Amino acid sequence: MTVVDPSVVEALPRRGRAAAFGRRMRPSRLVLNLVLGAIAVLWLVPTVSLAIISLRPEALYETSGWWKIFTAPSQLTFHNYSALLKSG
Repeated sequence: MTVVDPSVVEALPRRGRAAAFGRRMRPSRLVLNLVLGAIAVLWLVPTVSLAIISLRPEALYETSGWWKIFTAPSQLTFHNYSALLKSG
C-alpha cells in the first residue's frame, strides 16, 4: 500500500481549479460561447413562436403577431388541440 503525503493532496485541487479557470476564461472560448448562444436563441425563436401560435385562437393569429401574447397571456387556450382531437 502506498502512503501519500497530505500536502501533495491539498495542492492538487488548487492547481486544477486554477488551470481550469484559465482555460475557461480564454477570449476565444468566450467568443465561441457568445456565438453559440446567439445561434441557440435564433434557433429557438421559430419553435417558440409556433408553440405560441398553436395555442392562440385562429382569429388572433390572423390579425396580430405571436409576440402579443406577452402583453395578454389570457389569449392562450387549448381549443385548437381539442378541435383537432375531436375531428380526427
